[in-house]
Amino acid sequence: MSELPESITNLTNLQELYIENNQLTQLPESITNLTNLRMLYIHNNQLSQLPLRIGNLTHLQILAIANNKLSELPERISNLTNLQKLYIQNNQLTRLPLRIGNLTNLKVLDIKNNQLTQIPESISNLTNLETLVLTNNPNLFIPDWLRQMNIRFIHYDVNNVDVNPFEVHDVFNKISDEQVDELNTFLSSKIATGIDGTMDIKTFIKTKIDALIDELSDQNLPEKPEGYYTNEDGTSVSNLREAWDVLYAERIEGLHPNLGLKDPQLLMLRLILLYVEQQPENFRNQYVKSFLEDSTCAYEYNRFKENLSCAKGVIERIILSLRGTITITDANSTLTKKNKEDYTIIENLLIGAFDEEKVKELIQEWIKGNKQAIKSNNRDALFIYLRSNLQDVRVEQLMSNKIIKETIDYIFDGNYSPENVAVKNKPSVPSGKAENRNGARKINTLRLRKKKQNLLQKKRSNKKKKGLTRKKKGSTKKRKV
Repeated sequence: MSELPESITNLTNLQELYIENNQLTQLPESITNLTNLRMLYIHNNQLSQLPLRIGNLTHLQILAIANNKLSELPERISNLTNLQKLYIQNNQLTRLPLRIGNLTNLKVLDIKNNQLTQIPESISNLTNLETLVLTNNPNLFIPDWLRQMNIRFIHYDVNNVDVNPFEVHDVFNKISDEQVDELNTFLSSKIATGIDGTMDIKTFIKTKIDALIDELSDQNLPEKPEGYYTNEDGTSVSNLREAWDVLYAERIEGLHPNLGLKDPQLLMLRLILLYVEQQPENFRNQYVKSFLEDSTCAYEYNRFKENLSCAKGVIERIILSLRGTITITDANSTLTKKNKEDYTIIENLLIGAFDEEKVKELIQEWIKGNKQAIKSNNRDALFIYLRSNLQDVRVEQLMSNKIIKETIDYIFDGNYSPENVAVKNKPSVPSGKAENRNGARKINTLRLRKKKQNLLQKKRSNKKKKGLTRKKKGSTKKRKV
């Protein structure tokens, strides 16, 4: 199909439109009358421009325009304030709209394989952005403010930038031992084949990564610009497969057998690679590309520095790349409901643990100036505040913590009183004195249990004291006789 029929614009209630994989060279301006559209997939066509009034599609949540011939985007695209995912990779873009930062609900922005040279500063307004892919923009400079943004997954080539390869340690170290054990249990239940205990861990890694590379659907990994991943003799590798061979030889092969990990983490490493190899083809391809691009990017300009021995970072990226792959493939409509459910569980378990005490302090601080938000049951206001102060923390992760969940539920249960929350960490008082302006005070489960235990201990202690007193009195009378 080379053009859309004008009659399509009569479908004013249409919410999803899939017209990808055609030969469309332009879209009729009237398509912008489909104001109820939520999803628009027009990737893999021959489009050189988008309708100027595309900003009229204000309900749009997903826009996929990858693999076209676009050299620029209309400025009015910044009116799509409900947009959550924007895929514009593999075009010919030389610049982004200056007001792209207006897309404040954006979570995923993929603009790899273009001709960008700079990033608009307004992107710093995208506080909900979780995934940003900028790779293969050869002349793109990555500013410091962009690298300091709280973006969970950011991918870029190293151009005039020294990447800090130690950042991955901070992310990895936040994953608690409990999360590792829970993930191992979950992955074990999903893997059809058992673990071959006879193969040492380093051979296991090399075998699995090599297999993932070999079975790539296009049989090729992206070519890199001249000078990418330069060897000590001055020669350059031509693609990421050659980079992996060098990376393995220099970073993994000579490591101690435990690779610097604890036993449960070593098990997690094996289980993740086994889990990946039984996922759909597009998932496997995305995983191995993400891992190799991230690893080689982190070391390209740092690998010959004296203070850099960071081999463990490569191993950690094998684990953390699973989380990044889940995020990138989230919009793939071919995934089954069960796949998505499993991926959500894994993604949450690979999010680092947070400081529970700090969360409590932040909640107390937020309460002081947000009584109206509490009264209107506006939990989102609290979550936005917490996420802005806690790096890499998601709402699901917060609510999976029993103490935090009970605290938040208590605040918004309708019986809230500022005095109650203010004394939440103080010693409990007898129930007769624990009333507030709204009536009987609601005490959370843990405090109630603790209070009961204290009362039982007091009763036992009183009985013992009474028994001792009687004996003393009895012995006194006998002496008087």
